[in-house]
Amino acid sequence: MKHQIESFFEPDIVWLGEINRQTLQLEREAGVLPPQATHLRCDLYRDEEGCAGISLSLRVGETELRSRAEDSSPVAATRLAFEDLSRQLSAYLEDQRRKGFWSRTSRNLGVQANGRISPATRREAIEGINRYLSTLFNFVRREIAYRQAVRDLVAGDLSAEEVVDEVALTALEQFDARPRELDFSHWLLQLALDVIERRVGEIKEERESLLHVEEDALETPPEEEVAHEGDEIFEFYQPDEDLRLEDLIRDERVPTPEEALAQRELQQYIVRTLARLPRRWREAFVLYSVEGLTLEEAARVTRRPVDDVRRAVELAREYLRECLVEAGAIRESRRPSQEEVRAR
Repeated sequence: MKHQIESFFEPDIVWLGEINRQTLQLEREAGVLPPQATHLRCDLYRDEEGCAGISLSLRVGETELRSRAEDSSPVAATRLAFEDLSRQLSAYLEDQRRKGFWSRTSRNLGVQANGRISPATRREAIEGINRYLSTLFNFVRREIAYRQAVRDLVAGDLSAEEVVDEVALTALEQFDARPRELDFSHWLLQLALDVIERRVGEIKEERESLLHVEEDALETPPEEEVAHEGDEIFEFYQPDEDLRLEDLIRDERVPTPEEALAQRELQQYIVRTLARLPRRWREAFVLYSVEGLTLEEAARVTRRPVDDVRRAVELAREYLRECLVEAGAIRESRRPSQEEVRAR
């Protein structure tokens, strides 16, 4: 993201530092956009009473998003302005994603579903899909990235757009017959898991049937394949859609550039670690810890007993914690000795 700071006075280093940190965070949120398509301008000013003000202008393609805030504290004003701009950017990205989705799929949806769905049902289903489209895309991208990590899929086998299109069509066709015990958004996640599982099975069958044709094909050296895997998985995991470090390790600080690099490396490690989990553990953990479902809701989505899901979440969380401790990402909490326990 290109950005510039304009001011008729020399801002102090603390103010500039906060602007840089907030800009870095905004860049992460705008990560799905080409860097050359975004430009941020920050205008700084002070009024006669010394109150600090900041005016932000973010140009995204042909759209301009504006935000402004004032406060006796330059840092507070900066945070307020960037928070407002961040909300506007999220709304813009959501709108663009929705427009792109319906533009791409409207023809198939119209041809395949026309005549089998009443206008009222279609309208209600579309409203629900629109409401949860971003969540659905994020979930599907994560699932595909995991499947690539365990070699169920390779890049190009299956796209998030293909899965979401099929989920949307199924949701339209089966809207009246959807399971009433599931929230609509949770039903979409269930449909997504079903579609991915089926498509992975079909791709494996097709791959096995063609295996004899490709026996003489050159293979990528194992060490080169492993080196490439991390970047491939992480690049597929777009910055605004990935399993963020703060989802697992709470840290309210905005990172410095050096910390952001370390976080990126740690995010790659977390993605690989989650991919090594048994599929049922990972699905339960992601639905509960990342998507925010309750254990009961996650159980309904995965069609498994609640106790099984609870145990899977516990095992996945403990495994991930141990891996992060081993990697030095978090410190292992020391258990109190028997003498300390008795002293309490």
